[in-house]
Amino acid sequence: YHALIGHSLGGIASLVAARNKEIPKVCIIGTPASITDIFHDFCVQLHLTSKVRDLMIRSVEKKYGLGIEDFSAEQVVKDLNT
Repeated sequence: YHALIGHSLGGIASLVAARNKEIPKVCIIGTPASITDIFHDFCVQLHLTSKVRDLMIRSVEKKYGLGIEDFSAEQVVKDLNT
């Protein structure tokens, strides 16, 4: 690939993919800095409890073998620059 383009959560996915592959360019649009905020806002909008939010977060962590903050745009960009 020459580049990845991602919007919102797709932006985070693009950054995570670029961290693990040799992708020279990544364009992100409307990508949140914190994925934890996305889980929080999603649960608030659907009137879900913090217990459900925590279960969702643990499910993502287990599936991908990464801590939830490893998906935050801020952290991934720092990793790309090292």
